[in-house]
Amino acid sequence: MPPVGYRVVEAEKRGAKVKKVLEIDPLHADTIRLMFKLALEGDGDSGRMGVKSIAKYLNERKLYTRTGGRWGVGTVHRILTRRTYIGEHEFNRRSKRGEVKPDSEVVTVAVPPLIERETFDAVQKLLKKRGPVVTPGRTVSGPALLTGICFCGDCGGAMTLRTSGKAKHYRYYTCSIAARQDKTGCKGRTIKMDRLDHLVADHLERRLLDPERLADMLTSHLDRREEQDARRRTQASELNRRLRRALPPSRRAPRAGNARWRRAAAHPTDRRHRSTVLR
Repeated sequence: MPPVGYRVVEAEKRGAKVKKVLEIDPLHADTIRLMFKLALEGDGDSGRMGVKSIAKYLNERKLYTRTGGRWGVGTVHRILTRRTYIGEHEFNRRSKRGEVKPDSEVVTVAVPPLIERETFDAVQKLLKKRGPVVTPGRTVSGPALLTGICFCGDCGGAMTLRTSGKAKHYRYYTCSIAARQDKTGCKGRTIKMDRLDHLVADHLERRLLDPERLADMLTSHLDRREEQDARRRTQASELNRRLRRALPPSRRAPRAGNARWRRAAAHPTDRRHRSTVLR
């Protein structure tokens, strides 16, 4: 599927092969330009918008994706950082297994630009400035089930694994702040690992597999699908309307509800009906 704001068209045929290129899609190009404008200038009533604010702005005004879905933060960020919109479209970036290929194997082709390079570069600087500082992530793997996701209820410090006994058979979750700073940092909480693991697992099982919750999730999913289908039908109807307006009258297809065409279709050999249609 081409990037949002572009469409694939046939450029030329060479025997059985057809060369295809990207051209600007006028139906969605304005949405892309609006995203960059919101990021760089805002909408006139607000200052420069971040990725989340842009997604919210588009969804509130029902400027949905080309498939009728709602904009998400990840999609907006990918658009604002994609070099295709300044005329540099990259492909062959991933293998069939989804693995990222080295830059030497990536192919870049020229396409009609949607955004000026100065605008694109300015938006990249803003995104980099807004982005969080890159820091090493906390430990999320280890010999304990809750390592990295369990925190002290008093100070918020991580609960880390501690052992005791000669063979270290006894395992506990203990507040790391209390372990490092003694009682001056936190009064500390300690609980047996097996006990807390079972408590958390039982709680998740009751919550996640609750029949009412599952029914609500299914209903919500079906409602979203129905809403998305309705938006797609509305978009298709709007596209058909625009197409009819763009074509000259002689090339317009008859409307399904046109009474004359219905009569002519019902009586194809009736001269009176054929002459009515021709008039």
